[in-house]
Amino acid sequence: MKKIAIYAFALLAMGFTACTEEFGDWAEPQGFEQEEAVTVSFSATAGAPIDMATVTTEKVSVFTPSVTAEGMTSVSYAIEIEGTDFETDAQGNVSVEELKKVTESKFGKAPEQRTLAATVSAFIAMGEEEILKETAPIEIKVTLVAPDIAQAYYLVGDMIGWDDATMQKFEHSETNVYDDPIFKIVFNVSESESGQYWKIIPQTNIDANDFWANPGVIGVAIDGDDSMSGNLVNENAQAGRIVEAGKYVMTIDMLNYTYNIEKAPEFENMYVTGSGTYDWKWNNPAQQFVPVWGEEGTFWSIQYLAADAEIKFCPDAEWSGREFGYSEEWIDAASIELAGLSDSGGNIKVGKAGWYTIYITINATSKSVKFYNAEVYLMGPTIDASWGENLEAAKFTTPETADGEFVSPAFTGAGEIRAYVSVPELVGNWWKAEFMVFDGKIVYRGNGGDQERIQGEVGQKLYLNFTTITGHIE
Repeated sequence: MKKIAIYAFALLAMGFTACTEEFGDWAEPQGFEQEEAVTVSFSATAGAPIDMATVTTEKVSVFTPSVTAEGMTSVSYAIEIEGTDFETDAQGNVSVEELKKVTESKFGKAPEQRTLAATVSAFIAMGEEEILKETAPIEIKVTLVAPDIAQAYYLVGDMIGWDDATMQKFEHSETNVYDDPIFKIVFNVSESESGQYWKIIPQTNIDANDFWANPGVIGVAIDGDDSMSGNLVNENAQAGRIVEAGKYVMTIDMLNYTYNIEKAPEFENMYVTGSGTYDWKWNNPAQQFVPVWGEEGTFWSIQYLAADAEIKFCPDAEWSGREFGYSEEWIDAASIELAGLSDSGGNIKVGKAGWYTIYITINATSKSVKFYNAEVYLMGPTIDASWGENLEAAKFTTPETADGEFVSPAFTGAGEIRAYVSVPELVGNWWKAEFMVFDGKIVYRGNGGDQERIQGEVGQKLYLNFTTITGHIE
């Protein structure tokens, strides 16, 4: 936009004469003729609410100006909308595309009526030298137009099933679907001579109790299309096809109506690294997490974290590009409060020193990181013949230092020693986080079968050091 600079000049004319001995009395009051006041009236009236779905022109009027000024020779206008300058004319017209961009930047893409704050300026020329600037605030109401995005989508197909009993829901963030139109899902495809076919069912079909409504069901334009990316259609939609068996992640962009299918990354391991004893390396055995039995992409680890320590996680024992740190998207508020977690350049900074059980669930579309107070318990005949879970009498003491030992209560009965880490997600399945000490080393069950049984005697205790991964019974 052409910028208009307003300058107010006060011109002082000073006369100089030849030097004489006669001077006027400078103390005498000087008389000047008073300039006549200029009366100016300016107002701006906001235009009618703008519905982008009905706009067919490149420009749209957002205000109507009214100016009266005696001696005015010309007037021009400018408008600032939510901090952005726009070109405009005497009819208050602005660019539709630019108005759309400002609205999306301020409020997102949801097709709801929005109110934008604006200031209209009038630059009033009074003769050849003087320009007056007057302003008036207005509010502009705009409703954007966007594709009809459902609140949820479901995958159906040969690999899952073709009805509402077997359909699988796409994952989505908590953000408004118009501001985050990306949905993802992970699924398996088995071997098949003809490949496996798929379609997508929107939530609107479910709500209308019309599962196969057309238009509505989403797919591809050509039946059997085995392209791994492309455009989606929702009228006379045909089934897409995946030829090769494997585990896949499908991503759909429902604002642009596109899809992408690719092999899902594997998450067989998990590691932690960071400052302090980790020295931002990956070679300490204590840095490897334990897989949860039968829970794909789920891991736990007991770690001592010092105050102000910074950490990151990675599925690989190296800087592979898959490492991740702080985000409130995957670290819940309870964990942040418990350990005093904060963001430090993408790292997770710990505010409260202590022993924590870290529980991570990750797949191709999402991740979850939770911190709990580290709690270790005995299980079985050495402490309770009823095999009760999370009993206070079975709880280990927790050390205050990184090199300290977790110590069990004295065994009250003889028999097999069983021990586990308590995780809220595994209540009722304590054995999925079980371990035992063999030849002085802590051995985790992980995804393995039942461990060999170590026998204990009345009065003995189990001692565990999760920093050195060692333990003993005495």
